[in-house]
Amino acid sequence: VKTQSGILTEQDVIQAINHKARWSNLYSTPKIIAIESSISTYGGIVFPLAEIKKLKQLCIEKNMSLFLDGARVLNSCISLNIPPQEYTKDIDLLNICLSKGIGAPFGSVLVGSQHHIENAKRYRKWYGGALHQSGLLAAIALNKLEHYDSRLHTDHQNAVHLASILSRYFQLAYPVETNIVMIKVPDAEHVVQKLKSHGVLATAWTADIVRFVTSSNISETMLYQLE
Repeated sequence: VKTQSGILTEQDVIQAINHKARWSNLYSTPKIIAIESSISTYGGIVFPLAEIKKLKQLCIEKNMSLFLDGARVLNSCISLNIPPQEYTKDIDLLNICLSKGIGAPFGSVLVGSQHHIENAKRYRKWYGGALHQSGLLAAIALNKLEHYDSRLHTDHQNAVHLASILSRYFQLAYPVETNIVMIKVPDAEHVVQKLKSHGVLATAWTADIVRFVTSSNISETMLYQLE
């Protein structure tokens, strides 16, 4: 379901369900609502907590589960200034990426009930997903998680600083709420190549949008060099 703002609302889901005879035996029955936060395609905006609560209530009514693609969910928590436990309490299952804002070298964490995790481990084994090196990687990730809040605060501040520099020359595609900055340009690939020639790496997200992401690899000093 594609929405204009990137926020999947309760009404959006109801309309999608009612678009076909979903609850008859003619079509498959929807069992999962999947959302993302922060929403990478929409400039890293935060999925509103109030909308999550409404979707959870709809899941209860329709016997569905609520999944959160939380690759950058800790960025959302920092932006809202609430703990992860509060932001995700209505979520049935989520993943958290350890190699993006957290700054660990590898991996993601799946979070859910014991039943869901036991099933996930079984599927992981079936598909050959086990790693002998996971203990070492987990130790590094745990160290990074101990101090994620101050690290992500810095990333968000750097993103705002970067946006202030870019907005002098380009139009921002979306409000800057976390650590993603997107700008509108006539030719994204040309701009990305031009930036690369000056040592600045960015992504041509679409033909006319360039995306920048601040992380533990980007310092305030590096941003000042752009001015």
